[in-house]
Amino acid sequence: MTKYIGVTGSVGKSTTVHLIAMLLRNYNFTVHEATTDEEITGALGKTDVDFVIVEFSNRAAVAFESVSLDISVLLNVNNQLHSDETTEDEYSSNFAKVYENTKGYCVFNASDRKTDELVQEAEVVEGTRAVGFCKFSPKRGQIGVVEGVVTDRAFYADEKDPLRFLSASEVFDFWNFDNLKGPNGVIPNFLVDDILAAVVVAKASGVSSESIAQAMHQFSAFPGQNELVFRRDLSIEPNTSLGEVLYVNDVKSITPVSTFATMSCYRKNSVILICGGETQGLNYSKFVEQAQEYLLGVVLVGSHNSPLYQLLRAKTPNIPVYVVEPNVGLEWVDNAVDQANKLIFGNDIVLLSPAADVSRFNSVEDVSARFWQKVEQLHTELTEISERLGLLKH
Repeated sequence: MTKYIGVTGSVGKSTTVHLIAMLLRNYNFTVHEATTDEEITGALGKTDVDFVIVEFSNRAAVAFESVSLDISVLLNVNNQLHSDETTEDEYSSNFAKVYENTKGYCVFNASDRKTDELVQEAEVVEGTRAVGFCKFSPKRGQIGVVEGVVTDRAFYADEKDPLRFLSASEVFDFWNFDNLKGPNGVIPNFLVDDILAAVVVAKASGVSSESIAQAMHQFSAFPGQNELVFRRDLSIEPNTSLGEVLYVNDVKSITPVSTFATMSCYRKNSVILICGGETQGLNYSKFVEQAQEYLLGVVLVGSHNSPLYQLLRAKTPNIPVYVVEPNVGLEWVDNAVDQANKLIFGNDIVLLSPAADVSRFNSVEDVSARFWQKVEQLHTELTEISERLGLLKH
């Protein structure tokens, strides 16, 4: 019989769905994924696969609330992302709809107070278990991390075993997976949450720890999500390095929350952020407050009259902000990279992460391709930057 898995939350949905599907397929289950309303409508009647995994947006979680899921997952709730059309309470309660009538497992983020509250309030089928995931040592009934090891205190023993809460079992060790690391050699915090949620779902579906560990070697991040495009050492002579510069493509981060999640993977005062687009009625005050300690500079695609520019100037007066007007075609991408290069000082990250809907200007795929093209042509410009920095630091 086909089982239905629903995944929702403010950020991380697509990656988590991808991870769950990968773990299930590696265990020889057949899987169908659905991410749009049209795909969801068609997928909910499927009976020819072992699992259907559905990605619910905040709005879709309400539209399909009558569906009774076998496993429901709420990754996180960040009220920065509620629009002017909804209140914070409505935004949270919409996500909670994914739990209603669940008949197997409700998966929640034990590090997120709101998801913890929502899972406790949910009306579910009798016998449904709530299982948490967290980046710290797990309590009983949770999966977490102990000294880099994913540790299971929820599924490792039979539910009727009276001793099952007294110990735990290892699923895998994060240190064994270089493929999970970001451009700076560190596994991003946001990816850890997505992985842990996927592990809970896989374990709830009967997948062995050995199979999960094997499958994790297959993972690769989506193009356009914290994706290293180019790494260049800035040298003025063979034995004198001024540090390196990383060019990172994070074009699929179209909300302030997802952009900050990527920024916070890097050193403070090191990020030259290229951002801008349609802000979709979101409030960026908290984003600017959080982001300022990571920023070396900003290249804003938009205008001097935009609310985000005004916010940056008011809250971060000591951080340089260049404005690039979006023009016809993709020349603005080239101009944004050129402006970002003026801010490089060594050991910096040029991060294309819109924090807004960039499709107002061009498709995400076209922007991504143009960024790659521009960065790959930077040999001459970076030589000039090395020479400039050499003069500044002598």
